[in-house]
Amino acid sequence: MPKAAKILELGCASGELLKDLLAAGYSNLDFVDIDDYLDYDEVKSLAKLKKIDLNKDSLPYTDNSFDICLAIAIFEHLENPWLFEREVSRVLKKSGRLLLALPHNFNILDGMQFLFTGNLSGYGPDNNHITLQTRDVFNKCWLKDFKIEKGIYSPGFVKIFGMKFSLPNHKFVNKLFGRKALYILEKR
Repeated sequence: MPKAAKILELGCASGELLKDLLAAGYSNLDFVDIDDYLDYDEVKSLAKLKKIDLNKDSLPYTDNSFDICLAIAIFEHLENPWLFEREVSRVLKKSGRLLLALPHNFNILDGMQFLFTGNLSGYGPDNNHITLQTRDVFNKCWLKDFKIEKGIYSPGFVKIFGMKFSLPNHKFVNKLFGRKALYILEKR
């Protein structure tokens, strides 16, 4: 990714990823969140935080403004994923990239959990994850404007009698058992 790439982080939280991008030499950064949670002076000094509610507000940028949009662990918190998808598509340039990280509920263990309990890991009463899309809904929502360039899945694990056992870190095993996914989507 060229250092001059224009990058938008959606849901920047404390600014840790932005701090890392600055340290790596990226400087053309914009960022939004529902409130100011920034912890890092180097990010605060950019004075670019725009406070918006991604559930109801349009992104305050012109069409085709960004080379890259980052949406790391925010999608599952949204009440209106449809607006979010349309707005990300609108502000990304053609062939721009969206890095979308979210819970990976298309794994074997979540399938079994859903079969027996009707629930999925990561969507319980102890967190604020509310948006979940089946594979077909994900494809209908995202793949009309994007194509999947790559899917990366976290290493898998299983719990037996309360103990966590890591599975081999292999692409196929991770896809079957991983709990988090990162999709690199290219705008059509």
